[in-house]
Amino acid sequence: MAIELNENQRKAAYYDGDKYLVIEAGPGAGKTRVLIERIKFLINQKKVDPSTLLVITFTHKAAEELKERLASDLDESTINLMQISTIHAFCRVILADIGEFSSRILGDSNNEKLKIFLNRYKEELGFVNECYLRQKEIINLIKKYDEYATFKVDTDKLVKYIEERCEVGQDYIDFVNKYMEENDGKYPFGDVMQNDSFKQSRNHALYLQIAKSYPRYVKLLEEKGFIDFAQMQIKTLDHLGRNPETIYKNILVDEFQDTDPVQMKIFEILMRHAESFTVVGDIDQSIYGFRGANKNYFEYLYNNYDDKVYKINLNINYRSANQIISLSEDYIKPQRAIGAKMDEAVGARDLDRNTYFLVNQSNESEAADIFEMIKYLHDNGKIENYNEIAILSRSIRYSGTAKELIQLFNNNKIPYHVRGVPDLFEKPEIKSILTLIHHLVDESDTHSHKFTAWELDWLTLKAYTGDKFNQVLFDLSDETKEILNNVQDDFEIKVMEEEKRAYKKIRNKTSRKITFKGVFERDEKVLTEIFKNVERPILTNENLIKWGVKNQSDLKFFRKLNSLKAYITSKDYLDSEDTILDIYIKLLTDVCNYLDEDFINDEANKEVLENLAIISNTFYNYEIIDNNKDLKGVYLFLTFNIGGYSTEQDESEGVQLMTVHKSKGLEFPVVILLSLNEKRFPKEYKDRHDRFFTPNSCLDYKNMSEEEAIREYIEEEDRIVFVAMTRAQDILILSNLIKKNEEFEELKYRLNDDLSEIEKWEILKEIPKGHEKIHELINKNISDCVFLDGNYSRIPKTICEKPQSKNEDFLNLSFRSLEDYIECPFKYKLLHEINFAESTVEYNKLRGLFVHNLLETINNRIKSNNNQYIGDEDVLAVFEKFKNSFHFENLRLSNDEFNVIKNDILYYYHTFGKDLSILKTEQQFQITKEFYQLSGIVDLIYKTKDGKIGILDYKNTNHISNNYVKNYIKQVYTYLIGLNNALEIESLKIYAVKARKMIDIELNQDSLDILLEELDAVSQNIGNEIFECNMDEDCANCGFSNICIKVHKEGTSVFEFNQENILGFRDKFYQHLPGYEIIDLKDSYWEDLEFGESGNSDTDIVGNKDVNIDSPKPFKTNEKVVLKQKPILKKDEDNIKPSKAPKKPKRITSSKLPKETHSNYSVDYFNNQANKIKENPNFISDRDLMEHEYDEFIPINNIEDVNVKADLKEKGKKLEHDDFESAIEFYDELKNHRLFINDYYPYRRQCIIYKNKLKDDLSDWQTIEEVLASKIYLNYHQLIWFENKIKELKEKLDLTSQDIQIMDDLLESYKLDRKQFEAYQNTPVPIAERIIKDENGVRLLSKEKYDKTQNLFYVKELGVGYIRREEYEKAIAYYLELLDSDFLYYRYHAYKQFARILRNMKDPDEFRRILDNNLFYIK
Repeated sequence: MAIELNENQRKAAYYDGDKYLVIEAGPGAGKTRVLIERIKFLINQKKVDPSTLLVITFTHKAAEELKERLASDLDESTINLMQISTIHAFCRVILADIGEFSSRILGDSNNEKLKIFLNRYKEELGFVNECYLRQKEIINLIKKYDEYATFKVDTDKLVKYIEERCEVGQDYIDFVNKYMEENDGKYPFGDVMQNDSFKQSRNHALYLQIAKSYPRYVKLLEEKGFIDFAQMQIKTLDHLGRNPETIYKNILVDEFQDTDPVQMKIFEILMRHAESFTVVGDIDQSIYGFRGANKNYFEYLYNNYDDKVYKINLNINYRSANQIISLSEDYIKPQRAIGAKMDEAVGARDLDRNTYFLVNQSNESEAADIFEMIKYLHDNGKIENYNEIAILSRSIRYSGTAKELIQLFNNNKIPYHVRGVPDLFEKPEIKSILTLIHHLVDESDTHSHKFTAWELDWLTLKAYTGDKFNQVLFDLSDETKEILNNVQDDFEIKVMEEEKRAYKKIRNKTSRKITFKGVFERDEKVLTEIFKNVERPILTNENLIKWGVKNQSDLKFFRKLNSLKAYITSKDYLDSEDTILDIYIKLLTDVCNYLDEDFINDEANKEVLENLAIISNTFYNYEIIDNNKDLKGVYLFLTFNIGGYSTEQDESEGVQLMTVHKSKGLEFPVVILLSLNEKRFPKEYKDRHDRFFTPNSCLDYKNMSEEEAIREYIEEEDRIVFVAMTRAQDILILSNLIKKNEEFEELKYRLNDDLSEIEKWEILKEIPKGHEKIHELINKNISDCVFLDGNYSRIPKTICEKPQSKNEDFLNLSFRSLEDYIECPFKYKLLHEINFAESTVEYNKLRGLFVHNLLETINNRIKSNNNQYIGDEDVLAVFEKFKNSFHFENLRLSNDEFNVIKNDILYYYHTFGKDLSILKTEQQFQITKEFYQLSGIVDLIYKTKDGKIGILDYKNTNHISNNYVKNYIKQVYTYLIGLNNALEIESLKIYAVKARKMIDIELNQDSLDILLEELDAVSQNIGNEIFECNMDEDCANCGFSNICIKVHKEGTSVFEFNQENILGFRDKFYQHLPGYEIIDLKDSYWEDLEFGESGNSDTDIVGNKDVNIDSPKPFKTNEKVVLKQKPILKKDEDNIKPSKAPKKPKRITSSKLPKETHSNYSVDYFNNQANKIKENPNFISDRDLMEHEYDEFIPINNIEDVNVKADLKEKGKKLEHDDFESAIEFYDELKNHRLFINDYYPYRRQCIIYKNKLKDDLSDWQTIEEVLASKIYLNYHQLIWFENKIKELKEKLDLTSQDIQIMDDLLESYKLDRKQFEAYQNTPVPIAERIIKDENGVRLLSKEKYDKTQNLFYVKELGVGYIRREEYEKAIAYYLELLDSDFLYYRYHAYKQFARILRNMKDPDEFRRILDNNLFYIK
């Protein structure tokens, strides 16, 4: 029912002035209603374009609720055009609109994604050796990075601050480095923690490294294609700072008090360019200082924009009884600034209700009092349902009273729900699955004495028997359980016996250890001695037989488990498409037979399934961020983090226990503030800094003094109490927890019915309450605040509107979920009802995602470029960034496959795409009906040249037969339903990217009506819980096929589900399918570009010259141009330097290439000639030659140094394979190593990484400058290699004349002085490329043989360099000379390169002309 607006609400909702509207709205003041009315006013009365409306909410849930409430008054298509979202969703839209590279967001409630990311890259961030960071400490890193971003840290200043104050002891560094070197990189955490000096040094080292690593972290996010929420805001602020004009001219910000500094700067930019700007909030409810919202931005607006601000105070409270309002106002008033909230809060309900307080001296007695009170209220009809009561605490997790209460609720079967408390780990199904995963990844030696905390507690053989917890995934026979229990007991007894012997032997003392766990408190020497004689009980198939397990069903179970264990360590697994999530599903299906149709469709199992689904989502996140094959990695991640995870329970039933922060925005008939006391609620300020304290002087956006920071902390704690009080509608109870107090009982005893009210009040005032401020507050309101001492009859019945149970019948569907249901209802249930994750590796989906995100980014860049095509060069630059991002690491495509995608994308923009003006990409929509709401995202909204607005959906497919097209059409018709009322859609298109065809679709009202009927049918089916499996050819590719497919003895797969056609409703649309036309322009408009051959790191292409895409005429052309990769340096278009003229050629003739055959030259001809040479029995390949040269041993002096150098060389190669950035850093260290100080090897390896792996031409150039300046000796071949690189980089980089001159001078100077450096070549330790170490030991090439092998390599490099630079005349002449060589391999290589040149040139006549001229350029 609509609420009649009061006077101030009307002023706020219908304000029509030109000032910034600031609405300060107290608790229960109806601010959401005012916000809705203001939006309606702007749309209906002011006639603003809905697409100019930006509404920022604090949570995604709040945004969705606002949309729902608007839907009753505004057309849904109008709402779809507004941007109603959180600040982070808005930032994502802004970044997408400017074509910012589509990144994965590292943000979720558990910080899981960010933890996985940081754990993967912590070494790259410098957390190694003395700065070693444990997984469980990563949360500290997250908090500090977030603080650095929110308050704009001055990193250099902070680093200097730490270095001046926090010394890292050299003895600590030496100890850690030595220990880790001797123990395979293990950090000596236990030893460090037992040494106070080391412990302090470790803290200082971490403190410093966290500060130093922040800039690298920001860069790492960019490199890997990820972004966190804080960086998303910063990028948006940077963009708006340069481009302040946006489409958003009417802006409303809800919960303005929770704004952080970066958000405020964004809002300031927006408001200066807005037609209307409204903020709503309550500074008294600002309780998110830990997230950066620690400044009063209402006050900031008044102080800085006073003459431009129109202020309104909403002071009428529609929520609470009068006494609750009065009590809470008395509490908060002392901290209000002068002028804030001039009008005191007034109750609209005109309801007088006392408030109440309890006092207890222990957690147990407090819990007992509250329990008895709740039970009384329910049993005596004072409340209708337990969910009317909310118990609010400063912390539930660490509250002793909360734990006692939960136990009482469980014992007495009183329903309750705890919000935000980690309880997932304690669920038996979670410990059950962790037990199995542990077995799969456990590689412990049977004599290893290293046990994890879990292995010492519950993760023993008894985890399989149900002795430690209820094992739910499988059920062994009683006989097997007894055997395993006995084996574990015997093992523990044996360990304890051996401990006594070992301790006596090592320490010559008698042991007094009496528990198995206690044994592991012994030091390394004792434990090693113990396990010389004790074997750990490992569940191998052989051991099971040896222990006497005979039950065939149990043995079969363990054989399956061990078979899976063997599989995940095999090459077959690494080569397969199976991922860790597939292994997780296999455990639940193949091994345990746990997940099947009956179990999943039984509503009683919903909670268990949802808990297992939470783990599946962790596996999914680990796959996309770290590694999709590393089961041990994800297991270790869970061991460190699962203790902080919560279950997904129904929040609408039972007594509600939660923190105050979780209660924000909620209201309850009865509210109990739990354990108000001196130190914890409100929380006491502690005059000490955290381990990694950041002084305000190092934070640009946090310029407050220490005194101001303390005051802000104390005031925020008071606001937390205020928020808790103001959640109450009818009844507020303040439960105080005090220290033991002898006077308390005496004061209670003095209270009796013979006293007058005033006399009782005086005694009550003396009774100590939990906190000084609470004590004074209750005493001030003692006439209305009733002491509850076991007598709960004085509490009245609640009369307010009661909490509504969640409407289980109303469905929130996404288009993705709709597609999943139509494809397979059972899959829909697993994905969207239970929330299981599906494996990431499915090839077509990942390739489709790659193409989709690529098109979205390019379209947004075109849109931000005034709808002008950005050019092939920029399109290919975007392509390369996507290709090289970690986002698509699992998309294992060959270069040729990537080149096909390049051409597919370029083809689209040169043909169909050129005629479409981009209006919006990724447009969201919602369709709301009686029983469901369907939301989705439209790929592209466009306008044609004749002004028609249309919808385009991209399909990365070759399939355009009617069987496929009918489903595509259904999808765009769904989009049409969602957008048709907001936009006059006159055109519908589907573009098949791989097929390169556009499908134009007719608009048909009958088809629209039929589709609406189908949507209704889907919602009814889901509501009726119809989740049968729909068997078709796609089942084999489904990540859940193990659940619903059973393999019979005959080997055929059959589905054990009801085959009844439950999807018949979808046929009606297909029977009335709208007409469509498939348009193909391929033969008229395009000639594919030829890109560099596989393995060539250059991205140069030969193909179409830049084309005016507005031109309607075909652009197929034979003209060849080079489109280069977008340079790293900024291109100076006005200062393009002409290429230098070639030197004068000298004519030569080759005897090996007969002129009479010129007319027959073809790629096949040259390849055939090469193959003939290869068949010669004397032919030796380059690979064979290189390997052959190492066959003989030659004497080696300084063998120890040579060994060390060989090991360092191999370490570098390994790093190159695993981590390019770490390899770069390693080679930087080698440059100063005594064995490499005169060796060019580290520089050369860096150049190769920069070119082939990191695509960083500028760093490549700088490394060459470095090697030339170093004066390290380069022989002739080495010098040629670096000179060739210089030539290539001059072409690729946008260099100034000064840059080129510096390099030329360095090279010239080096050549003049090179001979005097030659003595370095003969140092006692040879250069790295002459050393090889393998199973045969260290071998060394003689200098002569080394020069021979180098010559082979550089002969190839010189010619290939000409081809890369497209200097074909030089290349042809060079290979003509090679044809005169007596070395068969050179002639073979020349013919192969002639074939390559002819392929690249695509002009046989020009090729023959160059041959006829017989040109060769003199070096």
